Amino acid sequence: MDYLFIQISDSGGVEMVWEDGHRSTYPKKWLLARSFSEISRAERKERELEDRPVLWSSKDMQGKLPKHQFGYSKTSDSPSHSLTWFYWRIAL
Repeated sequence: MDYLFIQISDSGGVEMVWEDGHRSTYPKKWLLARSFSEISRAERKERELEDRPVLWSSKDMQGKLPKHQFGYSKTSDSPSHSLTWFYWRIAL
């Protein structure tokens, strides 16, 4: 599809009218963020590095995770407690 009309808006963005009649408006800030200039490309690359997920290993987490006791001691007291505990875990 081709455009019929294109102009720079008062705010510095781009306004376009397409051959099917729909209009598109691209704000200056949006256009600059997607520019292929060296500065814009370097800024995008820096943001990508900052937003990269941090991967952890078990060594990194040693001593940093909270510990909790879930009351399993009753299950080891008698077979009936163990059976009841397993039944409720499966039923849920």
